[in-house]
Amino acid sequence: MLEYALALIVFAAVVHACWNFLTKSSRDSLAFMWWMYALGALGYGLVILPVTGIYLASASILPFVISAMAEAGYVVTLTRGYGRGDLSLVYPISRGGAPILTAVFAALLGERLPMLGLIGIAVTVAGVCFLSLSEGSPNKGLSMLKRGSTWALACAVFIAIYSVSDNLVVMSTPPVIYIWWVFLGNATLTIPFVWRRTRVKGNLSEVRSNWRRIAVASAGSFVSYLAVLLALKLTSVSYVVTGRALSVLLAAVLGALLLKEKFGKERTLGAALMILGMAIIQVFGS
Repeated sequence: MLEYALALIVFAAVVHACWNFLTKSSRDSLAFMWWMYALGALGYGLVILPVTGIYLASASILPFVISAMAEAGYVVTLTRGYGRGDLSLVYPISRGGAPILTAVFAALLGERLPMLGLIGIAVTVAGVCFLSLSEGSPNKGLSMLKRGSTWALACAVFIAIYSVSDNLVVMSTPPVIYIWWVFLGNATLTIPFVWRRTRVKGNLSEVRSNWRRIAVASAGSFVSYLAVLLALKLTSVSYVVTGRALSVLLAAVLGALLLKEKFGKERTLGAALMILGMAIIQVFGS
């Protein structure tokens, strides 16, 4: 079962990095993400409502509320981070910090992993840390770290919270239904941050000029999140969140190739450690 889960996670990581690249390269990343979730909730709702209906099991309500609030925090902190730091800095810190926090939260809820599984998580996180190092001038790297890392670390906390909560939700609500609630929750709870009076004109301009990218990102977010929810049915939430950190590697590559961000020896070492960590989980994690 673990190998199928990891295949879903790797697929989700690739797609997740791609839509995050679209978000980072947009003019207004907060507006971009709001439209992405709002259009996704509307479009998918029209598809699924006639087929299965939209319901949330009673046992899923509390963890969903917790997850929805954490998702809103994730959207706000991620976009604030993107506004202050490089994709190849903010994305690794937010995704790399999440596995450690998730493992801690999951352990508090009774999840137990083998020692080699924990080592695999630690090696993967070490790889993420190397990927987040800035090349070139130390002063420039420290300045960039200060600008983006606080928001990225806050984002990691929110990722860990909603990941553990999602794991509880899918025990009683099918992933294909729950994902609609995720999109709806994100679009609804971020309204106070997105639709302030001073932002209305910019929000409308973002969707008019970028609607094709928003549609692609919405589809990508939907597909990657659904793959993650399905993986949660197959293996530990700690492994799922760790595997999702592989998207950091692709994001760093995209940042280097398309946004002209640097990718040197430290990030090459980080990539190797991430691959090693996931290999340890694959072989010894069950």
